[in-house]
Amino acid sequence: MGKRGIQPRYTQAEIVAAAIELIDRDPGTELTIRALAQHLGLGTMSLYGYFPNKDELLEAIAASLFESLDGADHRDAPWQDRLREQALTIHDIVVRHPNVGRILRAHATPHPTLFRVREQMVSVLTEAGFELPAALEAMGIIASYAQGFASVQAATLDSEPLKDRIRQLPADEFPLLNAGIEHYPNHISDASFRHGLDLLISGFSAELANGSRPTPP
Repeated sequence: MGKRGIQPRYTQAEIVAAAIELIDRDPGTELTIRALAQHLGLGTMSLYGYFPNKDELLEAIAASLFESLDGADHRDAPWQDRLREQALTIHDIVVRHPNVGRILRAHATPHPTLFRVREQMVSVLTEAGFELPAALEAMGIIASYAQGFASVQAATLDSEPLKDRIRQLPADEFPLLNAGIEHYPNHISDASFRHGLDLLISGFSAELANGSRPTPP
């Protein structure tokens, strides 16, 4: 009977979860193999046994976060619903992990998972009838809206502190903001995000139906 090998302390999935936890906890710190190894109580060389380089680690993080998009595309649904579901998934991920998204977008090496998300969105749009240049533009608008809105939400104070900021402003200089103070936090709510997303998709849908969607230069 052969000897059993030494069992690793962690699975790759546990390493990825720990990396996401570290990024979420220390938003101002760039993820490094050394910092993650210290977080896990491992030697740096031990961590390279799980992921030989940072690129592979970041791709595994992206795949872990965006794997839900694989099941979000219901091909028998209207293209508007498919696109909306993809945008909602992007928004929800960035709200929960805004710093992860920042690190992935800033890294010099392109991550296939992030581009796969874009590929799926463009596929939905071209199947709906958009020419490729227009589909790429629409994808960029919707993805940027989802990511940007989520980033603002993640960085924004809760409802009451937001209202307190308005209360500190001179009422004579900001009469409308003061008059609408109770409603002010609504502009960065999930409901407002969905409203804006519906307006974007409705606008693209109307242009496609009317044949007036211009092809970008």
